[in-house]
Amino acid sequence: MTRKIRTRLEKLEYLESQVPLQKTAQEIATSRLHNIMRLATAFYLGNPKRGEAIVDAHARALGYATRREYKKALKDAIAHKDSNYIERNKLANIRVLEKFGVTLDDPSKRIDKAFKRMFEGFSDYYKQLWEDEESRRAPNAS
Repeated sequence: MTRKIRTRLEKLEYLESQVPLQKTAQEIATSRLHNIMRLATAFYLGNPKRGEAIVDAHARALGYATRREYKKALKDAIAHKDSNYIERNKLANIRVLEKFGVTLDDPSKRIDKAFKRMFEGFSDYYKQLWEDEESRRAPNAS
């Protein structure tokens, strides 16, 4: 009997491990915020060229000379090595927000309108990138 229970428990643990974890509402909101800020930073500060990858415009917006330099800094930041990527990204985000009238002293009153104006100012290409990200986040997306 103990063996049957253990076998069932192992099978249940295996089945649970196969179910993808669902993101919380806060994780989804955070992801959306990071995504729109990445796009806005690239678009409004990175001087994007037609058909250019977002990463190149984002790299320029953060002051990196090349995509390689940018990716190394990002990789180092993820690995918690000494990297100035986080500081550069934070300063770029502040610059974009300030461009739309949002200050760190009082962000809540204008933030929704600022994000709406950011999105409205995007090129069709950037709007499509946003829509693509949103469709991947949708619960029914496969």
